[in-house]
Amino acid sequence: MGNLLQQLNDRLKAACIPVRVRSKGNALYLRGTFPTKPGDGIGRKRYDIPLKIPASKDGFKRAEREAHKLAQSLADGSFDWATYLAPGHDPESKTIAQWTEEFKAEYFRTHRIQEKTWDNTWVSTLRKLPQDEPLKDSDLLAIVLSTEPNTRNRELTCQRLQKLGDFAGLKIDLSVYAGDYAPKPREIPDDATIVEWRDRIPAPKWQWAYGVMAAFGIRPHEVYACQMVDPLTLRVHDSTKTGSRLARAIHPEWSEQWNLIEMNPPQTTRKDNRERGQLVSRQFGIQRYNLPFVPYDLRHAYAVRASVVKGLPISTAAALMGHSPDVHLRTYHRWLSDAENERVYRSLILGEG
Repeated sequence: MGNLLQQLNDRLKAACIPVRVRSKGNALYLRGTFPTKPGDGIGRKRYDIPLKIPASKDGFKRAEREAHKLAQSLADGSFDWATYLAPGHDPESKTIAQWTEEFKAEYFRTHRIQEKTWDNTWVSTLRKLPQDEPLKDSDLLAIVLSTEPNTRNRELTCQRLQKLGDFAGLKIDLSVYAGDYAPKPREIPDDATIVEWRDRIPAPKWQWAYGVMAAFGIRPHEVYACQMVDPLTLRVHDSTKTGSRLARAIHPEWSEQWNLIEMNPPQTTRKDNRERGQLVSRQFGIQRYNLPFVPYDLRHAYAVRASVVKGLPISTAAALMGHSPDVHLRTYHRWLSDAENERVYRSLILGEG
């Protein structure tokens, strides 16, 4: 435990937090120089503030959050001894609504995420919890068990509530309830199919939209929020799911043959990314152009082409697509694993390369 405590205090020091965590017996304290307690004179003195948190791995996480909160109150002048001297003070005595607000703030601090993305994903799960009640293991488990077993919804619910529980210091493992969900194997359109169906689209604006999705691997809603930099480079704007980035053409000839540099996007008055994505999906779906694959498959084809066919490093391909290497590896594991297995086989068994 000593190493964990030292690492915790090293992080606080690096972040210029004027508070340190101390361990006495099996309890944790915040040590620092604070305004004097009521009746203890004037000025500032050094104190150890009891947190009533045990010296454990989860306890250290909670203590670190308390240190940041206390430092913030010192910085903005809102520090009040009443918060820490009140009988039965316990930093864990918060409602679920308070916990979710703090968790959201921390998640936004540590992740690149848009407010609309949060609303469309996390909120649908977190709002099912009883907002005015203290957060308990049983609350999280009840929400998990209310979802259908072995589904993507069950898996995501477990993942999201586990993160909230970990943040709050709850000792619960929801992964055992996640089930055996696995997405159906996806058939990625090959290059010839992609070119064929692009040529079947009658409207030039939708040809252009299809073309930039195929050539640059962008998400459907990003069709409405991008700008060509040069024939091989596309800038995706800040208003999209994961913010601004530069995307590159993996098939340079597509961008040149289809003249994508001449911006010709379809128009819409819709501002919500989800609605924009749905509009693209409907346009290419059974009601209009009736493609044999969904628009997002153009993005998947780009990913496989970048990482498997062209051999770009996972980190590079992920950056071009606007997601993390972990997401890239998890999403395209099937194709990446097959490609690596074939490479090793050809090298070690067939003596190629």
